[in-house]
Order: sequence, then C-alpha cells, then structure tokens
Amino acid sequence: MDCGARFGVVMNFNKILKTLIVLVAGAGIIGMSLEIKDWVLQSDTFSLESVVVNGNQILQTEDVLNQIEVDSESNITDLNLHEIQSAIEAHPYVKAALVSRRFPSTLQIHIVERKPVAYVSQSDKPLFATDKEGFLLPLLKGKPLGALPVITGIDDFPMPAGGYADSEHVMKALELLISNFRVDAAYYQNLSEAHFDAKKGLVAYFVNGGFPVYFGHEDFFDRAEKNFVFFQQAQKEGRYDNIYYVDLRFRDQVVVKYH
Repeated sequence: MDCGARFGVVMNFNKILKTLIVLVAGAGIIGMSLEIKDWVLQSDTFSLESVVVNGNQILQTEDVLNQIEVDSESNITDLNLHEIQSAIEAHPYVKAALVSRRFPSTLQIHIVERKPVAYVSQSDKPLFATDKEGFLLPLLKGKPLGALPVITGIDDFPMPAGGYADSEHVMKALELLISNFRVDAAYYQNLSEAHFDAKKGLVAYFVNGGFPVYFGHEDFFDRAEKNFVFFQQAQKEGRYDNIYYVDLRFRDQVVVKYH
C-alpha cells in the first residue's frame, strides 16, 4: 500500500472516531438533561412558595389571586403562564397582565389596570364606571372610585359590564371630559356631569356654580380652553357666582347669561 492510500485510511478512521465521540457526548448530554429535568420536576426547591402581584392600585392582591387556580404545592416549571395570564385578564379592571417565573419558587404577576375616568348613568339601571376608551367597569363593593364626573342622558345602548359601550354619544362625552382634563387637571376635577341633549349636544355642569355650560357636538378642546379662560376672568372680576349659563357653541364667542 502506498503512502497516499495509508493516509486516506487514517483520515477516514479519524472521521469515524470523531463522529463516535460526538454521538457519545451527545447521548451523555441528553441523558444528563433528562436527569436534570426529572430533578427539577421532583425537587422541593422549585415548589411554589409565593405569588407576587404588582401594578395594582384599584384591585387588591386578593382580587387578582381569586382569578387563578394554582396549587400551592405546584412546581413552578409546570405552571401554564399563558393560561394564568388569560384568567387574570378576564377581570374587567385588568387591561393587561404579564406573568413570569422567578426561580426558584416565586410566581411574578404584573398587571396594568383600566383607570376609571367617569361614571355612566342610565335610567333604572346600575351605575357603571368607564375608562377613557369607553370600557364599562362594574363598581367594586367596598372600594369607592372617588369623585368622578357622571355621564347622563344616554339610554339608547346596552350596558355590558366588562365590554365597550356601543354608543357614539358616550364616546363624545368622554372626548369632552378628556379635553377638559387636557386643559387643566384642577379644572377637570371641578366637572360633575356631562349630560347629552339631542338638540343642544353635550352640556357640562361644574361643582362650583351648578350652571350649565353648552359645549354642543364638536370642537371640545378649543371650547374647553375658552371656558377655562372665561372662568378665571369671571372669578377674578367677582361675576362667577352670578352666571346663569355659558354657551360655547358659537364660533370665537363665549355667550354668557347672568342672573
């Protein structure tokens, strides 16, 4: 056998040897991985010991935990995070949830809540809250949401708790409220009611004064700015307490009637 043939045999033998080494090593790694997995699943080290909830301001931690069914003796690697997330997001006050494992033994839950911005009142129906997107929220027993303006005069739509208000008028009322908030937060907090009138459009009432302010059907932000400036001027001049109504529906005008 010449040198070239012997060299080829040696090369083939080396390739086979390397392949065998890789296969044996791979089998060892797989075997080790299976052993590690069995250890993780059977070890008490990864048993669920605590559930940490954060991001909640309206809901209590108990409210969030009541949404899920988790065995306190579960191994955290066995928990279906997607199912837990979906169960938490089924609560009407939860806009989004992020669920993760914090090894060795903690389940971490972060939630983003829907923030109520107003109440919605209909004749002979329970009072609901709504966020800025028109998502209707049932009132929580023993957990007042605070002083929020009330949307009234809109009875032509169903009130599904945990669903969006299917009403253009409700969305217009929310646009009015948010426009007033954008102008000035304290000014917005003085708002007590946004009432819909089929002819006059949206009419706002403020805590200080109680007189109607006619906003109409459009241009809410511009009209809120004009009303805010007028309120400041009327208070400075001592005429605020004598206002009978304010009408903002005319272009570039603030029409006021006094007592």
